[in-house]
Amino acid sequence: MRLFKVILSLLIASFTFGQDIHFSQFFHAPLLQNPANTGAFDGDFRGVFNQRTQWRSITDPYNTWDLTVDARNIGNFNNLHGGLVFFKDAAGTSPLNTLSIMPTGAYDFYQNTDSTGKLSAGIQLGFTQKTINFDALVFDNQYNGSVFDPNLGNGESFANDRSAYFDAHFGLNWTHRYSEEINYNAGFAIFHVTSPTETFFNDDVNLDRRFLIHAQGEYRIDPQWSAIPAFQWQSQGKYRELLFGGMAKRILQDRFGIYRAVYFGAFGRSKDAAYLVAAMDYDNWKAGISYDINLSDLRPVSRSRGGFEMSVIYIFKGFKEIYEQHRICPNFI
Repeated sequence: MRLFKVILSLLIASFTFGQDIHFSQFFHAPLLQNPANTGAFDGDFRGVFNQRTQWRSITDPYNTWDLTVDARNIGNFNNLHGGLVFFKDAAGTSPLNTLSIMPTGAYDFYQNTDSTGKLSAGIQLGFTQKTINFDALVFDNQYNGSVFDPNLGNGESFANDRSAYFDAHFGLNWTHRYSEEINYNAGFAIFHVTSPTETFFNDDVNLDRRFLIHAQGEYRIDPQWSAIPAFQWQSQGKYRELLFGGMAKRILQDRFGIYRAVYFGAFGRSKDAAYLVAAMDYDNWKAGISYDINLSDLRPVSRSRGGFEMSVIYIFKGFKEIYEQHRICPNFI
């Protein structure tokens, strides 16, 4: 059974080799989606936490999580925003660990005098390290013809158990409020601009650039209900992925600084999975959960079970004093 689990783990890894880790709730992971999303919120500071667990029904679960923080108008420079991305992933039995730390920044270029449309350009520069524990893996040389014998040598020679590289991402995002009822945004991003070397061996294996296109809109049907369609397409090497779907939003309360709303919807990942999403706004907080239903070739083994994902967002809005100037009329006697 141990050997069977490891084989399945390697099989799953073969489907994802060469691809970056991603979240189903791409709309709740703004800085991982596009560097130009830095500062794209209504407030002063934003903190985002995402966590995903996958393939628990097959092997040791893959655990992915990230923590990002960003702020608007850095150093009192209007339209200049900055933040930090902290990302960690543990995949499979070994496990294969990925750790990324990347500062991020963006600048807004307003295209309309009334500020209804803006183009944002963003960049992320940082450091990524990958490590693996080869001792936790098993190999065919440890099979003695009848059973697996962990005391047998694996017959392999590994040069390194860690790899590190510097990385850079770039993106553009267009946001437009068409009317009181309709607003939308669309963006484009390039990840691994320099195509860095990623390998545990003494050879040159370059990480493929990843190209991403995304769009999301909101159409207010009436004062309480809105429709939010969204999609994301990305390409890396020979791999392609399309996420598409939408959510319905119902505002529960919106007055006197109190904002409460609920969301529910469904999305699909081409040739791989379908998933359900539920979320809620509670004043400065937003929280979401989703669950993937596996539709890929691994469905017989996984019994259609995919991954559970959660997201939490907090936006801080500082109090701003309003200074009003009054003209004093002279009192003539």
